[in-house]
Amino acid sequence: MRVLALALVGLSFLTACGPDYWLVEADPYEIKVPLAMSREAVFDGLMALVHERDMDVDVIDKGAGVLALDAIKLGPKDLERYCEFPAIDEDGDPAKSFQQHHAERLEDRLQGVSGTLLIKILVKQGAGDSALLSLKTEFTATNGDKTLACNSLGVYEQEFLSRLREAMLTPTVMPVPTDTPADTPADTPAPTDTPTGN
Repeated sequence: MRVLALALVGLSFLTACGPDYWLVEADPYEIKVPLAMSREAVFDGLMALVHERDMDVDVIDKGAGVLALDAIKLGPKDLERYCEFPAIDEDGDPAKSFQQHHAERLEDRLQGVSGTLLIKILVKQGAGDSALLSLKTEFTATNGDKTLACNSLGVYEQEFLSRLREAMLTPTVMPVPTDTPADTPADTPAPTDTPTGN
């Protein structure tokens, strides 16, 4: 694991951690997965998933197989689940948890911890009718004073791929028009013989 000496650049993020902590150098997380479906089917599955999850698209180019999403906002619990705390102690363990740091910040009446996730996807033609999907993610965490990149745990990416496979296997259901009877007027009383004047 690569670490950086705890410099002033990250000191504000680690308030109350003490002097014996080091920042972890973070890299984007990238995973490449072969999928036994056509490139077009994979991209259509991506778009179905994006629509289902109500994600905002930043860049889309179906011809090039490129899809980039707008930054997804994360809370301290999300950060805890999906990425590593950006500093370690002398034993190589996380300096603290995101939720712990968040609670300490709020106790000191400071801004809490939040984060963002960037997702970039490239779908290429594979062998035969298969496709090769490249999923790249970047996590960042901030406490208002400083923003740091964080290493992914790979959890979000696996969840995303699992949802994508479901989206690709689930056919899009379009409403089927049915013959419906025309609206009928409300019942009206039957005509009756009415007397006429002589």
